[in-house]
Amino acid sequence: MRVSVVLVRPMHEINVGSAARAMLNFGVRDLRLVAPETELGFQTKMFAKHAWSIIKKAKHFKTLAAATKDCDVVVGTTGVPRRFHRSQFKNCVTVSELRGRLDANKRIALVFGNEGSGLSEGETEQCNLVAHVPTKGKQRVMNLSHAVAVVLYELCAKKTPPYEAASKKERETLALLFERFVGRNPRVRDKKKVALAFKRVIERARVTDDEAQALLAAFSE
Repeated sequence: MRVSVVLVRPMHEINVGSAARAMLNFGVRDLRLVAPETELGFQTKMFAKHAWSIIKKAKHFKTLAAATKDCDVVVGTTGVPRRFHRSQFKNCVTVSELRGRLDANKRIALVFGNEGSGLSEGETEQCNLVAHVPTKGKQRVMNLSHAVAVVLYELCAKKTPPYEAASKKERETLALLFERFVGRNPRVRDKKKVALAFKRVIERARVTDDEAQALLAAFSE
C-alpha cells in the first residue's frame, strides 16, 4: 500500500519531527506539509532522530487539494466525529476498520489537521473517508504525532498470518486417538471422563492445523 502522510497547518515542530519518526517506524516516507505554521528547525530534527531525511524531502503545498491531487483515496482524521455534519458520518470509520475499506494498490493520503483545531469541515469534505481513533476519558483528542503512529500501525503494520483451524476430521481423529491412548493407560481410572475432557479442550482451544498434525503424530502408533 502506497501511503502519504499529509499534515495540514502543523503548529509545533516537535510534533512534525515525532510524526516523521512514526512514519519511519512503519516504512512510510512520503510526508506532505500544507501551509505549516511553524519553522522546521533544531527541535524538529531532534525529535525526528533518524527520520530527519523524511523532513528534508517533505513536499510543501499551499492547499490540501494540491497536496492530494495525485492520490486515489484521501482519508481525513478526527478525534471528535460529532463536530462534523451528519451526512459525513456515513463515511466515518474507526481506524481499525480503515484497512478493510482501502485498495492496497492505490495511493492513499492520510490527512491530519493541526493541533489546535484539527481539520475544518471544508477540509473533511475533500476527503473520501474520515477515520477516528476511539478514546476514553475526558481527553478525547490525541496528540498529533500519537495519532499518526496509531493510524499507521493499523494501516501498515504486519498483521498476524491468517488463522488456519484444524478440520473437523482432524479434531475427531485426534479425539479418537487420545481415547485409545487413555484406554491403554492403566493409571487413568475414569477413562471416559478424561477422553471427553480432552475432546472439549480441543474444541475450545481452536487448535490450528499445524498443532493438530503435531498431536496426531504424537498419539499415532
